[in-house]
Amino acid sequence: MNERPAGEQGNAERSDSGLGAVFAGAALRWGIGIAGFVLFLFALGQAVGLDLLGLFAEALSSQTGRWLAVAVFGLFLISVARRGVARAFRA
Repeated sequence: MNERPAGEQGNAERSDSGLGAVFAGAALRWGIGIAGFVLFLFALGQAVGLDLLGLFAEALSSQTGRWLAVAVFGLFLISVARRGVARAFRA
């Protein structure tokens, strides 16, 4: 029924190169990175006695901060597309 050698079966099941998998993987990495950055700001703020997380939130709520957030989201999309293209040429 299955003509593949035993070593290739696991790789074929795990090699999901669809666009959804690329976005999911990138979103997970970025989510973990953002959570780490928030935790870093909170811990550093507690260590030095400043509300760094609050200052960062205030900076993002400004007009320039919103556009910087849009720019970071654009970088996220570029990195996802770059990984997807690299996987497409590798396959």
